[in-house]
Amino acid sequence: RTSGNSWLEPLYEQCDRIARLTAVDGALVMTPDRFVKCFGAKIQAVTTIPGSFPIRTAEPIEGHGWKTETLADLGGTRHQSAVQFVRDQPDSFAIVASQDGNVTFLTKDACSDEVVAVRQAELALLYGGIGGVY
Repeated sequence: RTSGNSWLEPLYEQCDRIARLTAVDGALVMTPDRFVKCFGAKIQAVTTIPGSFPIRTAEPIEGHGWKTETLADLGGTRHQSAVQFVRDQPDSFAIVASQDGNVTFLTKDACSDEVVAVRQAELALLYGGIGGVY
């Protein structure tokens, strides 16, 4: 984590503090500029979606295109809650970090109204962290 860039240290420190909040059960709700609104939140669904609800998914791996999965196939409670949230909240996105280390980004496509998910997003973050430019 030693970046050599002193201007990055406050960002690293803020991300570390935010990451610790994710250890609390419930959702961490924050703005795109990293302002934490609340943590440990229990978010109530506007209308519950069925397990057969379609989700368009992709992985940041060469040769993997978009495919359609169901809500039931996507993952457990964290993933299903995130899908429910982005479906109900316009212009929102969710990040799900599983205990196994996998990260999923979710949002709703404004044009098609479909929920889209990028699975194994940690691979893209890893690539950006190793070979990316800040």
